[in-house]
Amino acid sequence: MQDETLELECLLDYELRCSERYRRPLSLVTVVPMNTRINPRSLLFPALRGSDQLFEVHGHAAILMSETNCQGALAAIGRYSKMCEGEIDLRFAVVSYPEDGSTVHELLAIAQQRLDKAMTLERGAVVAAD
Repeated sequence: MQDETLELECLLDYELRCSERYRRPLSLVTVVPMNTRINPRSLLFPALRGSDQLFEVHGHAAILMSETNCQGALAAIGRYSKMCEGEIDLRFAVVSYPEDGSTVHELLAIAQQRLDKAMTLERGAVVAAD
């Protein structure tokens, strides 16, 4: 599995600048499959919208959703969870621009904090804005 952190950071920076300029929302969903070695890309790719970008970062998946607010990201998480039909324990974190931060590093740090929290919670946990 190739770590795509740099690619995510570059595209997230670009999308943040576009979102700021055109006053559009942006969300980043991070996903970790628990207790399995399944590749996040192969698991989630069939359920992605054509406009979403999936990256493999530090052993989990990061899905960049342009023009998507937190509610839209939560709806996508519902699709991902339904696709697995409870067979795979996925844990999720959501960060959104502008509510959660305005820089790449702010959003990625908050996403990691939320994903860490989701990993301590029950099966299928989703951690979004406090």
